[in-house]
Amino acid sequence: MVEGMMARRGEATNDHSGHPGPYVRVQVLDLLNLSVTDAAEAVGITRAAFSTFLNARASLSADMALRIEKAFAIPMEHLMHMQCDFDIAQARARAGDINVAQYLPGPILPNRPRLFEGAGDQK
Repeated sequence: MVEGMMARRGEATNDHSGHPGPYVRVQVLDLLNLSVTDAAEAVGITRAAFSTFLNARASLSADMALRIEKAFAIPMEHLMHMQCDFDIAQARARAGDINVAQYLPGPILPNRPRLFEGAGDQK
């Protein structure tokens, strides 16, 4: 998908670009010539769980990001930002399937708190 273009419905689900799993595969396993088994052992998780993450079939948890940081010196903040950006793109791609109307408040009545104001905040 070209950057800046909207994804067609369902496209982001099949597009794993931006997911931190493939990034870790390239930056760690490929560069260090590590097997999935050896990398999973270094991170301290099962091979199956690490493989699922590397293949973008599981989201990155903060715990796994910290483990990857400790084992391979990739800052967990970088990995978590990648996961967040990926999740946002996935949600935006499904926006048309989510039917929620914008909330519009009714008229403000005298002596009633406004939205996000407590009773003590009245003017």
